[in-house]
Amino acid sequence: LHPTRAAKITIGGREIGIVGEASPEASETLDVRGRPYIYELDFRALMESGPQAVTYQEPPRYPALYRHMAVVVSDSVSYDRLVELVRDAGKDLVEEVDLLDAFRGEQIGAAKSSLTISIVFRSREKTLTDDEVNGVLAEIKEALSRGVSASFR
Repeated sequence: LHPTRAAKITIGGREIGIVGEASPEASETLDVRGRPYIYELDFRALMESGPQAVTYQEPPRYPALYRHMAVVVSDSVSYDRLVELVRDAGKDLVEEVDLLDAFRGEQIGAAKSSLTISIVFRSREKTLTDDEVNGVLAEIKEALSRGVSASFR
């Protein structure tokens, strides 16, 4: 392997393989053009490191609706707490909550952060309407206001 373009593949500190660009000498000896790559993987070790039981989840039947929200909270509020409040207020319709951006600055205020989150809404029984999602979003905002004194941008 090339001395600076190779890596060990490890799982939990256990080396299970290697990957990298072939050395120039090996490429020349094998008469291979370009920049060939080589890998070796202990498949048994890879499979042993995975979960013992594989679970299946049926693909969703109904489409998701996405909303982004900029929430201003105190720096003392953990992101986990924010997600917990969103999920609780969103009932069974909140499928996913992701952090898109975090901003601090004097426009936000001292010891505060503006967190832009993406919320994915989906029902297992039907296609959601904008009005339904907007109603749940209003409940989420109310829960964040009450729970962590959040404001919104």
